Amino acid sequence: MSSKSTSSQFLTFFGTNTHGASRGIYRAWFDAAQGTFSETELAIEAPNPTFLATCSQRGLLFSTSELPETDGLPQGALFVYAVTKETGELSLIKRTLSGGMNPSYVDCDSDGRTVITSNIRSGSVASFKIETGGLLSNPVSVIHHDIGGAEKNSRFQDKPHPHSIRFDPSGRFALACDRGADRLFIYRHEPETSRLVPNDFYEVITASGSGPRHSGFHPNGQFVYVLNELNSSVTVYGYDAVAGNINELETVRTVPTGFVGENMTAEIEVSANGRCLYCSNRGPNSIAMFRIEEDGKHIEPQGHFGTRGDWPRTFGIDPTGAWLVAANEKTSDAFVSRINPEVGGLTPTGSGLAVINPTCIRFFSS
Repeated sequence: MSSKSTSSQFLTFFGTNTHGASRGIYRAWFDAAQGTFSETELAIEAPNPTFLATCSQRGLLFSTSELPETDGLPQGALFVYAVTKETGELSLIKRTLSGGMNPSYVDCDSDGRTVITSNIRSGSVASFKIETGGLLSNPVSVIHHDIGGAEKNSRFQDKPHPHSIRFDPSGRFALACDRGADRLFIYRHEPETSRLVPNDFYEVITASGSGPRHSGFHPNGQFVYVLNELNSSVTVYGYDAVAGNINELETVRTVPTGFVGENMTAEIEVSANGRCLYCSNRGPNSIAMFRIEEDGKHIEPQGHFGTRGDWPRTFGIDPTGAWLVAANEKTSDAFVSRINPEVGGLTPTGSGLAVINPTCIRFFSS
């Protein structure tokens, strides 16, 4: 692939579900001056790379392999790749067992020392040390959520199912959202060893049957927004970044008043300027738009924006903050919208691209 790296061109990777026609991780170049993509192409073949994380300062891309078994063992895997920024080429550095079955999320701390994952089927979270040359260690922490399932939803809450774990902006703590247990778990991060340790303020019980899935932090580090998959809502929490404590402030629906039908939320993003919050709905196939007020403690609904396809499992905001890209897993497409930076509204551009069964979008910026 020829080089396309310029100040307005951003390399973009797409994680996918490979149980159908997809073959792995795909890439495209996003032109932030025009709000358009190049055609997608296969970056590298990979087994079910449903979630990605970037470590741009070290030139690395991390991927889950969301499978119940690897090499005959009851574990999924994490892959780490070296990224050639000028061309978008990926080179495999190492594959590491994830410490549990079906890793569904991966994140890297801002210093590029530690990777964390949630093993949704095993009910565990794990951490790994990034070693010299980008090599990923074996798990240095594997912690099981040893409690019963919430059981409000018999399909998804039979036992703990942590769907995500991510670092807070400081990198001192990590927040796990457990869909199966209706709980949030907070871990202290020990950067020298990359270990996770349950925080003194460790466990938060969420609304019965809410199914917390993903989270997003306000840029000021004082608030965190938790997307609840099973009851179509987002909860605002105040966040104490010194102690790692959170306190619930409000919960707002992600679907319109009076909505009737099935829905499962999927992704949540906070704009870099801290003024806008977005959540995706798989059901009405929409992006719920919110204006963030009072420096983060309140969100005001701004309506819903159709994603022009089926099952918007993922979306992303480009590095300039001017564009939102929503990707539909079942219709294998993605579409670009312009962001109103003040109120959070979205305007369709007519620009889009084909990508097979997309499940995650990550912009790779230097």
